[in-house]
Amino acid sequence: MKCKINRIMPFLAWLTVAFFVFFQFYLQTSSSIMSQDWALNFHLNKVELSNLSAAFFYSYVLLQLPIGVFYDRFQAKHILIIAAALLSLGCIMLSMVDSYAWAVVARLLMGIGSAFGFVGLLTVIIISFPANRFGLMLGLAELLGMAGVALGTIVLAHLMLNGSWRSAMFGSGIIAAVLALVIVFAVHTPKTTQKKPPFSLTSVLLQVKSVLCNKQIILCSIYGFFIYSIITAFTSLWGVEFLTNTYHMDSKLASTCISTIIIGLALGSPINGLISKKYGNNAQMMRWEALLATVILGIIILVHGIPPLLLFVLFFLIGFLCSVYVQCLSVIKDSVVPGMQATALAASNMMIISSAPLLQILIGGILQSHFFGLALNTSNNYRCSLAILPLGYLIAWVFSFFIRDLKSETNS
Repeated sequence: MKCKINRIMPFLAWLTVAFFVFFQFYLQTSSSIMSQDWALNFHLNKVELSNLSAAFFYSYVLLQLPIGVFYDRFQAKHILIIAAALLSLGCIMLSMVDSYAWAVVARLLMGIGSAFGFVGLLTVIIISFPANRFGLMLGLAELLGMAGVALGTIVLAHLMLNGSWRSAMFGSGIIAAVLALVIVFAVHTPKTTQKKPPFSLTSVLLQVKSVLCNKQIILCSIYGFFIYSIITAFTSLWGVEFLTNTYHMDSKLASTCISTIIIGLALGSPINGLISKKYGNNAQMMRWEALLATVILGIIILVHGIPPLLLFVLFFLIGFLCSVYVQCLSVIKDSVVPGMQATALAASNMMIISSAPLLQILIGGILQSHFFGLALNTSNNYRCSLAILPLGYLIAWVFSFFIRDLKSETNS
């Protein structure tokens, strides 16, 4: 009986932290649906709206390196409990404030709490499962999380038609509080004979320097920055407005269409994880999928008059191809020694997620300027402004030629 419980506990911990990550992604993408209500409630222009959405990512991105150091040195369970409590506080605060400044503070708090989720998931996978299951377990977590996000996005769009964004945020805060309690009982990291690195300023600085000077980590992070922008910049904020202004969809249909990106990511993640587990040739997969994604995203953004059904298919495909970032993280994990993996993955996650505040605000500024005064109508303004996304995918494809999968090369 005890042996059976010991086998179940790693999966229970994984499932709990996977839900944390799903909830974090849900909060990221919900801003796309709530953006018009925020603009009305807080009287915001495009740049201010971009800043409110991106505030979530300011704290999220800036905390990634310290978070990696914490996970390499302290118990994941205690870190996650505090993170879920902060996330709950941020959601409830956002549901109650009336001023733009306090709304930004609430979004910052939400970002702080969410910042611990993804690296926590990676840490739980590393310490609870064999090394060759990393990509698979991460992919399955993405499947569960993104399927939930897709469903949550559709449900939220329906609720917004009959309720308010404030009640949705308050309910999210209650869910985060319950999650903190669940973590207390569900997350138990296994004992290990491996000694934790010392927590001293010198050791931390040396570890951070080693990670930031690792060429493979930098290359993979730049690759991930652009590949994941379909989620951080498009799905999380500008996707719904793009469809309502270029295809004149209502917000409900546009939200449903955008959710197919999440479904594609959800299905693609475990498939890419299985391929990674079986063949291990991550660098080659990253190269081919980036090229296909560049073509498809270019069609979505720049081609006029795409039939709605084909648009749904293209959104699904771009989400599926975006899931190649699982391979990106696998390459990074294998580029450092075990005692530095959380810090390396956190540093990469910091660079990848920084695409949210940078690209959200950049796109908002270009939209505000009507593509530097050159866009003659709203539809062309959105197409030209969002053209930086397929351009970024093209850059990712170029960088993929310089990425080496060290584990694959060792095994060959």
